Amino acid sequence: FPLRYRARCIGVCTMANWAGNFLIAQFTPMLLETIEFSTFYVFGLFCLAGVFLSAWLPETKGVPLEKVQELFDDKAGFRSTA
Repeated sequence: FPLRYRARCIGVCTMANWAGNFLIAQFTPMLLETIEFSTFYVFGLFCLAGVFLSAWLPETKGVPLEKVQELFDDKAGFRSTA
């Protein structure tokens, strides 16, 4: 994040993390009661989607901010904003 927005963006990311954890904590008992063991298949599908997403997204560690757009230009589903 750019320095002038960093604190606000990190706050939003932290809030999203807490909201996601809250939703999981609230829905897990209901899911276990209604679909029982299949609840773990639901969570497994989300984990599998995360694995595929992490394999599809390019690594940006150590890449200058000016070059990041070039990494995403080659990926399907992204359109250039430059």
